[in-house]
Amino acid sequence: MMRTSLLAIGTNKGMIYQVNSQSGALVNKYQAHSKKITSIYLKETSAIISSSHDGIIKITSLCPEFDTMTLEIKELELSCYCLRALTFNASNIEFFIGTTQGKLFYFYNGWLQNTKEVIHNNQEEGPILCVTSYQDVVSWATPKNIRVIHYGKKQKICLIERPKNSHHFPDYIYESKVVKPTIFWKKENDASKVDLLYISWYNLIKLCRLKLKEDQKFQMEVLKSIDLDNIFICGVSLIKEFLVLFQFTLPRRDNLFEETLQLIEQQKEHIPPSEVLKFQNIYLEHLMKIKDYPKIGEYLVLFLSKIIQFIRIADNKERWEHWINRLMQKKILSYSIQIIPKEYPRLDLKIYTKIFEHLLEIKDYQNVQQALRTFPPYLINQYHLMEVIKRQIEHSKELSNNKDVLEILFLLYDLNRDYLTAFHIIVKMKDKKVFDFLKRTQLDFDLGKYLSKLLLIDSSMTVDFLFQKYGKQQQSQIVDQCVQIIKQMERQDKDKLLYLYLDEVFKKNSELSKLHHASQIELYCRFNPDKLMRFLSKTEEYIPLAAAEICKQYDLFKEHAYLLMKTGNEPEAIRVLIDKCHKVSEIIELSVRFNINVDNMWDQVLLKSLHKTDQINSLLHYVDQYSKPATILSLYDENVKVGQVRDSLIIAFRKMRLYKFLLRSALHICQKSKQELIMFQVDSGKRGYYDIDNECDQCKKSLLTQKILNECVEITQKKETQFLDLFQQFTNSLINSNSQELPPQQQQYNQEPHQNLLKAFMIFRCGHKYHKKCMVAKNNLDNEEQKESKLQLSKQPFDKKGSKKSASNLRSSNSSSNSMRRITGQNNSLYECIVCSKFNFLIN
Repeated sequence: MMRTSLLAIGTNKGMIYQVNSQSGALVNKYQAHSKKITSIYLKETSAIISSSHDGIIKITSLCPEFDTMTLEIKELELSCYCLRALTFNASNIEFFIGTTQGKLFYFYNGWLQNTKEVIHNNQEEGPILCVTSYQDVVSWATPKNIRVIHYGKKQKICLIERPKNSHHFPDYIYESKVVKPTIFWKKENDASKVDLLYISWYNLIKLCRLKLKEDQKFQMEVLKSIDLDNIFICGVSLIKEFLVLFQFTLPRRDNLFEETLQLIEQQKEHIPPSEVLKFQNIYLEHLMKIKDYPKIGEYLVLFLSKIIQFIRIADNKERWEHWINRLMQKKILSYSIQIIPKEYPRLDLKIYTKIFEHLLEIKDYQNVQQALRTFPPYLINQYHLMEVIKRQIEHSKELSNNKDVLEILFLLYDLNRDYLTAFHIIVKMKDKKVFDFLKRTQLDFDLGKYLSKLLLIDSSMTVDFLFQKYGKQQQSQIVDQCVQIIKQMERQDKDKLLYLYLDEVFKKNSELSKLHHASQIELYCRFNPDKLMRFLSKTEEYIPLAAAEICKQYDLFKEHAYLLMKTGNEPEAIRVLIDKCHKVSEIIELSVRFNINVDNMWDQVLLKSLHKTDQINSLLHYVDQYSKPATILSLYDENVKVGQVRDSLIIAFRKMRLYKFLLRSALHICQKSKQELIMFQVDSGKRGYYDIDNECDQCKKSLLTQKILNECVEITQKKETQFLDLFQQFTNSLINSNSQELPPQQQQYNQEPHQNLLKAFMIFRCGHKYHKKCMVAKNNLDNEEQKESKLQLSKQPFDKKGSKKSASNLRSSNSSSNSMRRITGQNNSLYECIVCSKFNFLIN
């Protein structure tokens, strides 16, 4: 026990050592008892209280204010004690004391006499291992359980059993009478909270809370239980808000048997079969003991099918039957039903029948169904099992409607090929597997008797099945036949059945049910109005005016307005929408959907919303969808306050501002795009002027000599004089004869005077310019180089390896020259620049 810096240690020989916990120095030691010290308590720095097997509690003083005392309890061996109250003096001490004989009593050391009262006395439970007291709530532990009582009220509170044996710990630990639990209370500083009780024992920690019920009786509530698996708890302490464990981790024993299995598999040739069977029995008994039922089936297969393959099949069969009977006795066969052998070895038919009887007896219907699906039919006594189930139904009428029991009966009749009875059972179950069953068995049944039941199971699958069964040629006939059958039924829900059937037929093929579309409208109104609009928009096989009256009768205003629009009564449709719709947004959406004139609709909405502030506020949110938004402002009168419409007006102005901004931006974009297109067309077709020097980039000579330029100027001046004369003649002729034809001289003048001169040279957009003869000479030079390369290739010796390569090079050179000639001769206005090696439009 430790308080402040002093540590008190008691030994088995009755010695007490006082040690400085910080420095480890021995402060004092003395012989306190003659036998083993079982409990020790250090009250700060005033006294040390210890108990021993010598039957004495000794109080050793550590200060002058407190006297050393020896209390003889007159019991043989004291195992533990605790103080009733933490504050005490030499003349008034109260203890709760436990003994190794299983007795717990209250001891009071008074001034005149001592008082002793027995609280618990049961030698069969074993010794009192520990005891604790907190506000008169006494808790003590024995090797079997923990008891909690309220000593002052003499009231039993609870009994907490010892944790169950864990397979991680050896059994002798649980049989020991020295493993003590740790019990202590945590006091809460907050008065609104309840103090907590902590219990640690073996590998389990429990957190409990004491509650006071309305009848003034105490009740212990377990808040949390923590299982630490293979961690053995030696002690627990609480430091502030942290729970500190003194623990010992035992090695896991999970893999012990697995390692043994591997060893047996490796050494099975040297291990006698009797030893293998012995280990098998030990391990399966261990699995049953720890109730690991899923593993039992796994290792039954491992042992009885893999490891002991060297044992005779007959012996293996007997082992299987032995363990199946054993599992049925323990009622844990359900965990191993999947691994029961069907062949090699095949067990007796009585064993399989006994298995089914056992599963039915324990009402494990899921495994019965699984076995019926997986076991071969010749291993199932179908008639016997039917009788067993019928007897169970007779004893319990509730089983007649149990879905699992009906599933078992269906499987049995299906295996017995009594398909009609099986069909009746699966229809009673309302299972969708009935359609797969009908397709598999091709069963003929009374359609008038079972049509309604099939529709209630799944109407879509029913229609699919009927269409598939009768084929495309008879589909229209079966539709009319089923409609007549449903109409002749004496059922209260026949209208709903008719709706389900016709709705599914309409989904599959609307042409098959077009004769019944008019009657379907009222069925949709009654059973599923949400689908009516889709139905009306996809078919025309009804009278819109009559359908509108039906929709009006069932108060379906959207459908009513839609049908009124189909009849051409747009004002009435608008009126219906305005009267029935509660939101302006809904009116607008439906108007667009029904193709209603939006302006007319808006005029009526505005007329109805006159002087109504709440409706006007709603309209302002959709101002961008109205062609005359300023009209909305005329609805306000003098009674409308600005604060009531301010937010809506701000939203409306923002939307209109955004709308105008978008229009302005779109106009700007269109204008800019138009200008760019015009400039592109101008650039692509523009001719004439380039500020360049008068020099060919190929031959470095002048493009135009001074002589040629002078001749060109003289020709131009001469042509201008000629043009003026011709123009004067043309004017005189128009005045005299009103003729609009040009004279022959004018037509000749329209030809360019220096057209041949400009064809003598070329100017590209990249700025390079050449004589036409220089371009031709360059092409001729390229052709000569190609011819020279061909001649050299022909003079080389023939090489098999290089022949393909030479030929390919030759072909590539020919193709390149051909492509050059083709490109340069393709169009007079497209040439390849010699310097840039790019194609440019020629500027002439």
